[in-house]
Amino acid sequence: MVADVRGGNLKTFDQFISQVEEQARHLPLALAPIHNEIFTYVRAGDPTPFKAFRRNEYKATLSRMGCLGDETPIERLLAEEIVLTEEVRPVRSKVD
Repeated sequence: MVADVRGGNLKTFDQFISQVEEQARHLPLALAPIHNEIFTYVRAGDPTPFKAFRRNEYKATLSRMGCLGDETPIERLLAEEIVLTEEVRPVRSKVD
């Protein structure tokens, strides 16, 4: 696959997933339903075919918001929590 991408033979995700579909009968049993779901969404034109990934991404993002106490040092907040910084705060004020 890497050689096909580097050589310009594999240019799009649609090409890739079509190649996987051609070989789907060789997929491990655990991957087959995942491929079928994604392939179906892609073929239907769904802009978000990776539903489980996006759901997990959303949950992980939420878990990093407001998770530390108010007394947490700023260095730790900025390293471990998703926070509104000074660059974002003025934009938010305009929306409110």
